[in-house]
Amino acid sequence: MHIESILRRLQPVPGFVYTKAEWAGTRARPAVHVQIQPRKGSRAFCSICFKKRPGYDVLDPRHFTFVPFWGLAVSLVYAMRRVDCFRCGVVVELVPWASGKTHATHAFVWFISSWARVLSWMECARRFRSSWDTVFRCVEHAVRWGLEHRSLDGIHAIGVDELAWKKGHKYLTLVYQLDHGHRRLLHIAKKRTSAAFNSFFDMLGDKRSKAIVFVASDMWQAFFKVVRNRCSAIHVLDRFHVVQLLSKAVDTVRRDEVRALRASGLHVLLTKTRWLLLKRWENLTIDQRGRLRELVTINLRSVRAYLLKEAFDHFWSYHSRAWAEKFLARWTTMAMRSRLEPFKKFATTLRKHRHELLNWITARGMFAHGATEGFNNKARITTRKAYGFRTYEHAEIALYHALGALPEPQWLTVAVGTALRRHDDRLGPPPAQIPASGTTAPGSHLECWRESGREAMDAGFGPAATSDSRCASSVANRVDAAGSAGGAGGTRRGRSPSGRGLWRGCWSGPRNTRGIRGRPSQAIDPARGWGHDDAAQEQA
Repeated sequence: MHIESILRRLQPVPGFVYTKAEWAGTRARPAVHVQIQPRKGSRAFCSICFKKRPGYDVLDPRHFTFVPFWGLAVSLVYAMRRVDCFRCGVVVELVPWASGKTHATHAFVWFISSWARVLSWMECARRFRSSWDTVFRCVEHAVRWGLEHRSLDGIHAIGVDELAWKKGHKYLTLVYQLDHGHRRLLHIAKKRTSAAFNSFFDMLGDKRSKAIVFVASDMWQAFFKVVRNRCSAIHVLDRFHVVQLLSKAVDTVRRDEVRALRASGLHVLLTKTRWLLLKRWENLTIDQRGRLRELVTINLRSVRAYLLKEAFDHFWSYHSRAWAEKFLARWTTMAMRSRLEPFKKFATTLRKHRHELLNWITARGMFAHGATEGFNNKARITTRKAYGFRTYEHAEIALYHALGALPEPQWLTVAVGTALRRHDDRLGPPPAQIPASGTTAPGSHLECWRESGREAMDAGFGPAATSDSRCASSVANRVDAAGSAGGAGGTRRGRSPSGRGLWRGCWSGPRNTRGIRGRPSQAIDPARGWGHDDAAQEQA
C-alpha cells in the first residue's frame, strides 16, 4: 500500500489530492515529502469569509509537519494559492490540514500534545525531531481548546490546596473537583491568597458556586474566609492535613527527648525509631512490631505520644457526629493533660476547628476525600519531570494538561475506525451533525462550511464538539467586522477562520478569562466524519 493511499484513508483533504511521496533528507535524518495539489477544477476558499473566490497567484511551496511514519519525518508540501476576494482583498486560501501561518498540521499538533502527557517536553521534541517551543505550542493549543470546551456544570464537591512550584516560597492555589466518578483540576491561581481563591469563584459564576455542597481544605485561614463569603457549602477539614499535624507532634516529642537523653549522658533507646512510631500498626514489619512491644514497656515521653496518636486514630471510624464529638472532647482533654507541648498545641488547633473537623464525619463517603493530595502528588511529579518551570504560564499549561481531564476533539477517538468502516462497507457519508438553516440543503457541505466557520469564530473549533448555542450575536459581530487582513496567512491575531464541516482550521480567540495568553493555535481535523461527497459539493 502506498503512503498516498494511507493518507487518503486516514487524513482526507477535501478539494485536494495527494500526488506523490518523495524520499528526502539525509542518511542520518531521512524524511518523506508528500506533494499535495488542488483537485482539478476546484476553486480556493477565502480564509476570512470562507467563500469560493477566483485565484490571484500561487506562492512558493510550503512544508507542513505531519505525524511521523515509522520514525521518519513526514512533511506535506503544497504551494499556497492566493485568492482575489472582493470583500476581503487578496488573501491566502484556506487549507484543511493547517491554519494561519503555522507550519504544523492539525494532526501533528494533537499527536504531539498526547505524547507530551507521557514524556517531558524536551524528550518529546527529541524523539519526534521537533523543538521545545513547538511542543509547548502544541500543548498550549490542546489546553486552550480543552478549557473552552469543558463543562463546568454538576460540580458539587471541590478541594483546594497550595503547591510550591518554585524556590523562595512561590505557591500556586489549585482547585480540584472531587465528585465521585469525575475528579479533575478546575482552576490554577498564582499565590495562596484570598484573591487567588476568589478568582476560582469569579470564573465559576454565582449560579454554579451556589451548587457546591462540600469544600475540603487544610486550615489556611484565607480558604476559610473565602468559603464563608462566596458559597454556603459544608467546609470539611482534609484528613491528610490533620494526620500530618499529629505526626509532626509525635516526631517533635521524639526528637526533643532524644536530645535530652544525649545531653544527660544516658543511653538513647530511641535510635532509628522515627518510622516505628509514625507508621500504622498494620504497616509494621514483624521485627518492628517486636521492637515496639519492648519500647512501650518503658516510661518515655515518646511512648505517651505514640499511645495518644493511636488513640486518636479511632476518631475516623465514627459514623455518628454526636459520638465523634464526645470522643474528640475526651481526647483533647487527655492531650492537654499529657504535659507534652506539641500535643497541647495540636489539641488547641482541633478545638479551634472542631466544627470543620466534625464535618468530615457528616460528609463521609459523599465525595473523594483523599483525591486532593493524590492530585498534588501528580502535580509534583509533573514539575519534577520538567525539572521545574521557568514561568508561571508554563507551569499553568503543564498542570492543566496533566490533571485537567480536558476534552479532546471527537475525531481523535473515532476517526480511524470510521474511515476503515466506511471503506470496508462502502457506506455513504454520515448524516450532517449541524442543523441546516436558510435555503441551503440540509447537510450540504456549503451549509456545514458556513455553520462551522461561525462557530469556530466563537469557540475555536467546529460544530461537532460545540453546542449550537455558541453561534451567538458576538460571533456574528466578529464575522461582520472581519474585514481584510494582511500577511501571508491572511489572518490576524484574534480572528478564527474555520474550515468546512470536514475540517476545522482556526485561530484561537483573544485572551480568555483563564489566564492563558492568546496565541495562534493549530486547530483541528475531521470532526463530523470522513470522506466527502463530490456531487453534493459541486451542486452546492
